Amino acid sequence: MKHCKMVTVVSFFLKGKDTLATSCINLIIFIVSMEVEMISMAHRMGFLTTPYAFNPDEVAAMAKAGSHIVVAHMGLTTAGSFGAMTATTLDDSVLRVQAIADAAFG
Repeated sequence: MKHCKMVTVVSFFLKGKDTLATSCINLIIFIVSMEVEMISMAHRMGFLTTPYAFNPDEVAAMAKAGSHIVVAHMGLTTAGSFGAMTATTLDDSVLRVQAIADAAFG
């Protein structure tokens, strides 16, 4: 990797309201804590870190872990072969993105 100009770590585990993993809350908490630790390690190693966050709690944890950029993720779309049964509306997305941004900068 020493020949690379930039290496980015993007984390995206199966979490969020439309995934199979939501049926097991303990698993989600475990996965999120592992993801935060991975971002922290990658940051300490000098990687550019850009994890997804689905809510203010996740973005706060990622910011504390040293993430450079946090992507506010609104969940799956309803189209295509991998489409979800429901999706966040544009109006709800605006509110969620603002809450995530507030937590990131707060």
